Amino acid sequence: MINVKWLILGFCCFSYQLFAQNTIAQENNEVLMDSVIQDREILDMSNYDILFELGQEAENRLKYKDAYRYYKYCLALDSTNVELLNILARTATNLGRANEAAGYFIVC
Repeated sequence: MINVKWLILGFCCFSYQLFAQNTIAQENNEVLMDSVIQDREILDMSNYDILFELGQEAENRLKYKDAYRYYKYCLALDSTNVELLNILARTATNLGRANEAAGYFIVC
């Protein structure tokens, strides 16, 4: 019976170590992604593709406020893109801005 307890204890310690490593890796990824985004912002804020990609990255990281800002820059560059209008509506909804979201859907 003692062997089973040691096995369970070893498994728990191993699981905790993996969890801690995963958490550290995620934090490092966040810091790295933030620096990449800052570098891109410095490079060119008038490039639709870069701004759209930054919006997607921010949205994937659940940073809807940043994503909304990037998508609004995209809208200033191309106001006829229906996909972008739908994305703006979705992002505005995620931010709790229902009136703005409805406005984007009406434009579509």
